[in-house]
Amino acid sequence: MKFSSKVEKCGQSPMRKFHPYAVAAKARGIKVYHLNIGQPDVQTPPAFFEAIRKFEQPVLEYAPSPGIPELIDAIKGYYDKLDMHFDKSEIYITTGGSEALAITLQCILDDGDEILIPEPFYPNYNTMVRTCGASITPIPTCPEEGYHYAEREKIEPLINEHTRAIMVTNPGNPTGVVLTDDEMKMLVDLAKKHDLFLICDEAQNLTPNEVKTIITRAGEGTKMVFTGDIFQIDQPYLDQWSNGLSHLNEKMDGQKLFEHIFLKIGERSELSDIASRLL
Repeated sequence: MKFSSKVEKCGQSPMRKFHPYAVAAKARGIKVYHLNIGQPDVQTPPAFFEAIRKFEQPVLEYAPSPGIPELIDAIKGYYDKLDMHFDKSEIYITTGGSEALAITLQCILDDGDEILIPEPFYPNYNTMVRTCGASITPIPTCPEEGYHYAEREKIEPLINEHTRAIMVTNPGNPTGVVLTDDEMKMLVDLAKKHDLFLICDEAQNLTPNEVKTIITRAGEGTKMVFTGDIFQIDQPYLDQWSNGLSHLNEKMDGQKLFEHIFLKIGERSELSDIASRLL
């Protein structure tokens, strides 16, 4: 039986490979610390479970293609409170952050294209890119340098005629590296200079009053895709300055908005692959 050559290039997900090792280790009485997925530690609002208990619709039908209207209204209201005002037609619901990123990559990558991503990175990036027929050109990092990568001298030589985008996580997943103002400005400048997309996966943007989104450094004409996860925000501290999402409006106001994707889920990294070898 023949599989797609694109799928063959993906390889097995480290997270999937890790699972049976973890199960076997637990069966032997070994304590397992799960570093392979970002399980939430913020209490789920009781209203969520109450709504499920009271659900009485006789047939579970397909939702409207843009998303459930009440959910779109709720998301719009959330951003309104952050002084970020979107039309309902600009909000697009996806089933998780991975789908949002997969859609983004499918829209901009073709066979033979390349995308720059700092390494180590969320392992499913590889699957998403490979299934588009493209490949990842890693931006190398090392622990001795604190996994910092945002230097023009490191990144610009990696750009060639096949490069279509730079994708970064801020804070870094799994490294936790946070970009400085100057580093953000440099990345935006590189993307504009070489006519590249800049994809900002900011699902781990958790720290109130410290981490600011790279979007604030964008100028007119910048091609940028932004994903964020409101469910990974420390809710008791949530205000208009608490996370990267809250800084979008000022810099992007008046610029053409192609699509807004609502990211529901964030996940962890290939640390699971390391753990599987240790177990």
